[in-house]
Amino acid sequence: MSIEEKIQKIRKIRHSEMSEILPNLFLGSRLNSTNKEEIRKNGICRILAIHDRKEEHRFDFLNYKFIKISDSADANISDVFGEAVQFIHEARIRDEPVLVHCLMGQSRSATVICAYLATFYELDGPTCLQFVRKRRKQVNPNVGFIMQLNKYAKNFASLERARIIEITSSSSSNLNNPHLLNNDSQIINKYCPFAVNIV
Repeated sequence: MSIEEKIQKIRKIRHSEMSEILPNLFLGSRLNSTNKEEIRKNGICRILAIHDRKEEHRFDFLNYKFIKISDSADANISDVFGEAVQFIHEARIRDEPVLVHCLMGQSRSATVICAYLATFYELDGPTCLQFVRKRRKQVNPNVGFIMQLNKYAKNFASLERARIIEITSSSSSNLNNPHLLNNDSQIINKYCPFAVNIV
């Protein structure tokens, strides 16, 4: 690939729209998070920003959470899975569409969304990544993040799920809607057949 082709590819990624991974769950770039028209079009209510740059551009009508972490293989992204997954889950069960973004919507934010899937749908790391890539083709976490995701999915996701469900169940009787989980399962199975058991 020539330098010009690489530049064009980067420009295309930077200017791509946010991707709907599941209902009320979007994955995108920092640029998407500053595009008021796109935010309004997708009904975004919350933004989870995961990167190591200064957060400057904010809209007063959105609920923000910022998690500082670098996109390096030795960064401990698994340390933030719990708070990130809880923020996403609380948004979705309250019917508040959430945008999860890093700089390009490829590595950090994609890994966190994979952790969310592993937590609530009992998927292994490779299946989470396969599904998210089918919904946003430029997804490409670094190797360190993939290893941490695989370990989390295997050893810690079910514990985190129990913790989050206990917290959210105590705050509202309308939370943890089984219809939401079943709807998500059908979408996941469409792209990754038989990945999730539908109750």
